[in-house]
Amino acid sequence: MDMTVTITAPSLPSPQTQPNKQASVLHFEADCEVLAITAEGQPKKVAVTVKVLSASQDGKNVPDLPVAGDKIIAEATSRHVKTMTVGDKPLSEGVVKLLKDVMPVGVDGWDDQIVFGPKEAVAIGATWTPNSSMLLADLQDSLPTASAVQGLIKLDDLQGSGDGPVAKISSNLTLVGVTVPLPAPMGAMPAQCTVQLTGKFPALAKGVFDESTKMNMKFGGETDANGVHLKVDATAVQISTQTITLP
Repeated sequence: MDMTVTITAPSLPSPQTQPNKQASVLHFEADCEVLAITAEGQPKKVAVTVKVLSASQDGKNVPDLPVAGDKIIAEATSRHVKTMTVGDKPLSEGVVKLLKDVMPVGVDGWDDQIVFGPKEAVAIGATWTPNSSMLLADLQDSLPTASAVQGLIKLDDLQGSGDGPVAKISSNLTLVGVTVPLPAPMGAMPAQCTVQLTGKFPALAKGVFDESTKMNMKFGGETDANGVHLKVDATAVQISTQTITLP
């Protein structure tokens, strides 16, 4: 995430700009055995044998990662909780947070087809709306204050044929009701938040899944504290790319 915060106050000779950059990189290769499935036929519990696993955050290696040969048992106990163990030992909270988005487990009544749609087959160039309430629940961990989703998802192309078609989609979504907590005395501030999603998704659960997400956020506000007028303007950009290859 790249964030820039500008602070303006009478005591400052000029507006002060503070850049902040955070980056995470994950490389994960593994063999996966499905142990239990959901009502929709998606994996609910899996045994994942690590082949390659490395990760860094802000240029520093992440500690306590499973190593090649370790078998991770992963299970979704709710939409936002996934348990992961190696042997009888649970993985650390930080490692679970790192792996949860790439661990292929879900819960009954919830998969990408239900959340993002479309409900029925569409023609190339067609657009549709995602399931707003379920998408907001999906964003609960990162944007808990969002109250609505506006925008459309579009089928840009359908590549391949037979058993292996790949849908190429894109979207521009606006999240409504997002607020950002700022240190006292500023308090929570409303934010403008847009999400751009592009990706290639095979019709069957095999092949290469490519997904890229870009979130733009702008927020700020003004307040008086101890006789000083403060003004904060901030912008943040978060970019996430993910490639998953299933045999």
